Amino acid sequence: MAENHSLQDIRQQAAISAKVFIQRDYTNGTVCQFQTKFPSELENRVC
Repeated sequence: MAENHSLQDIRQQAAISAKVFIQRDYTNGTVCQFQTKFPSELENRVC
């Protein structure tokens, strides 16, 4: 059975699932590398 959602529910879900594009840095090749902190674009978005 289909669920009905309010406009507020849909807006809240959209805010939660908003995407951020982070440009990949290839200056050191294509080997997988890890950072110890998040990019500034993700501040206050990642819990």
